[in-house]
Amino acid sequence: NTGSISPPLDPETVDAWEVGIKGSSGDGTFTYGLIGFWYDYQDLQISFVDETSTVTTVNAAEAENYGLELELAGELGGGFSADFYGTYLSAEYKEFFNGDYANGFEIADLSGNTLPNAPEYTARLGINYETETGGGLLRVRGEAYWQDEIFFTEWNRADAYQDSYTLLNASVDYALPGGNWLFSLWGRNLGDEEIISNNIITAPLYNSLRVGSMLPPRTYGVTAAFNF
Repeated sequence: NTGSISPPLDPETVDAWEVGIKGSSGDGTFTYGLIGFWYDYQDLQISFVDETSTVTTVNAAEAENYGLELELAGELGGGFSADFYGTYLSAEYKEFFNGDYANGFEIADLSGNTLPNAPEYTARLGINYETETGGGLLRVRGEAYWQDEIFFTEWNRADAYQDSYTLLNASVDYALPGGNWLFSLWGRNLGDEEIISNNIITAPLYNSLRVGSMLPPRTYGVTAAFNF
């Protein structure tokens, strides 16, 4: 039967560096932030299913992540505002050898492969509108989120892959006078995109099939909240 037995492991270590800047315009209507980061992993620990259908944890000798995060927000006038968040990420194994499940578990060199769940680029843009009406406060928001392609395993193969995609979300909030009651109409994944959120390989005992999960389809609803 399958199990979770791991051989002795070297400790995982990481050297991490971050540098950033944040600021705003003199009148406070515009804010910005930029962060650069670099992570150097030694003996990175990952899970792997071997030829005996046993889940083991192994050391991926070296890996390196570096990138940028940019955040912007500003007032556009007339009750409108916008915000943007974007990232760039390079995440690679610098040195890693592992048994290849697709080729009789022969040792393969995975150096240079992308780490799992590491999109090179992501971006989110939101547009907001806020106004007082009927004595209450009305807020409307539309948001688009884009994510670059990702692999779900260290093998970087098409059987564990999600192409780039865009998610569209929107909401309308109305706070009654006094601020105690808040009513919201919201929708998520309005384009009804089919997006894989996780993908793993089963043990060879189960023919190494792929199993995974999906992000929720188009979802919408109404929420009422009372604040004491």
